Order: sequence, then C-alpha cells, then structure tokens
Amino acid sequence: MVTRKAKSPFAAAAQQHQGALLWTDVINSKLKELKEKRNKHNRRLILFAILCVVFYSLACGCSVLSASLDSDKLKAAVEKNNKKKGAESPSDFYIGVINFLGRIFTAGGTVFLLQVNGLK
Repeated sequence: MVTRKAKSPFAAAAQQHQGALLWTDVINSKLKELKEKRNKHNRRLILFAILCVVFYSLACGCSVLSASLDSDKLKAAVEKNNKKKGAESPSDFYIGVINFLGRIFTAGGTVFLLQVNGLK
C-alpha cells in the first residue's frame, strides 16, 4: 500500500488516524458550525432590535401621557385663577412616576440599541 505524503500538517494529522475524515467532511462540518453560529447571532440581533423598538415606544407613550397630564394641570390652574369651577388637577406624583418610567424605558431602549450595534 502506497501512502502519499501530506501537503499540510492538518492533512498529516488526519492521515495518522484510521478512518480519518476527508477534507470535504472537515470543511462541511466547519461550515455547518459557522452557519449555526450565524443563525444564533441573527436571532439575538432581531430580538434586541424588537426589544429596542418596544422600549422606545413605551418611552414615547410615557412622554405623551406626561405632557397630557401637564397640560391638564395647567388648564386646572388657569380655571382656578379665573374662579371657575373645573376638574381637579392631576397629581404631581403621577406625573413624576410617568416621567421616571419614561426615562427607564429610554435607558432600556438605549441598552438594547447598543446591543444591536455590538452584534453587527
């Protein structure tokens, strides 16, 4: 039986084992591993992008709600100064909580956006 001299160290190591894998098998297995890694990477990228959009949407909603409550508070103060009986003004506590939640959602959205940029 004639054996050929291996052209690369990897091929030499493969020839030393009985039933060694062919080059095509090795390449195909490496390509399959890379494909699996890329699929996991793409899933994470999509997940972080969706979470980023959700968090920024919630932050915008909190901002709009806070602005609405601020305008209601301003209207109530004007009506009070004009001696008209009107609705009570919204609590400063609720406005502060909504502002705080908006900032938390903005920070969360920023974190997820940075994750998306880091995964590219």
